[in-house]
Amino acid sequence: HQQELEELYKEHRTLQEKVDAAETQCRQQECDLTRVRETMTVLQDSHVVEMEQRNEKCVQETCAIRDQAQQTHESHQQELEELHTQHRKLQETVDASQTQYQQQECDLTS
Repeated sequence: HQQELEELYKEHRTLQEKVDAAETQCRQQECDLTRVRETMTVLQDSHVVEMEQRNEKCVQETCAIRDQAQQTHESHQQELEELHTQHRKLQETVDASQTQYQQQECDLTS
């Protein structure tokens, strides 16, 4: 009977050691999982911040391009108006010269 009791105690100790080892392994896995979750949270937060920064940069670049395009358009519009004005003045000069030439021609023939 004593021997059976010792064997049962021995078996109990062996099982308890296995339980303790399993609990230790479980706690280690919980710690590992917690670290992975924390890392994932940091990465997700970092990704969100990075995407927000990229979006803001894109918005700024788009605004800068739009402003530059508007300035270029206005500049070209002003240049076109100046060219039209020069053309009108040149046309007026040509017309005046033709009128003067015709007047001189009439004066010579009369």
